[in-house]
Amino acid sequence: MKRLDINIIIRNKKILFPLLSIVIIVIAVILIYSFSSVSTTTAAITVLEKGYSEENKEAFIITAPPNSSNELYEIKILVKEPMVWNLIEKEKIYTVNYVSKQGDRILKQIHIFGDDKAIE
Repeated sequence: MKRLDINIIIRNKKILFPLLSIVIIVIAVILIYSFSSVSTTTAAITVLEKGYSEENKEAFIITAPPNSSNELYEIKILVKEPMVWNLIEKEKIYTVNYVSKQGDRILKQIHIFGDDKAIE
């Protein structure tokens, strides 16, 4: 009788270990995905400043909603393409599409508000 009980336990361990491994992997993937979430935003903005960080080697624009005088709404958007950054003008209204990932906002698309020609 004792042998049967030991065999059942051994068989259950053989099944239990792979099952627990799969559950742990699934939980890890879900946690990694939830902490590295990416969101996309489309908005109308006014470019307040253009700048370049020598330290980080990144071009950026400081923006706010059109006709906003409140500094609380200002955001910094990184511009990865130098040619696009050169075409952006201060005090102009644009429609932008940017991705927020790990605290950074990265420009994906921009065009002059009311214009159908986009700068990508």
